[in-house]
Amino acid sequence: MTTEEKLKMLFFSFFEAAYVQVVEWWFKNEMPYPPHVMEEQIEILLERNL
Repeated sequence: MTTEEKLKMLFFSFFEAAYVQVVEWWFKNEMPYPPHVMEEQIEILLERNL
């Protein structure tokens, strides 16, 4: 496995874990925002960090 492949795996693992945590927060807080708002906010975060 190349260094680039390892870095891609690290990147996707990080964002996968972050996404799961956001969904968990959403459920624990009784879904304070509609799904489309959550989707928009996650897209904004991803765009800023890519």
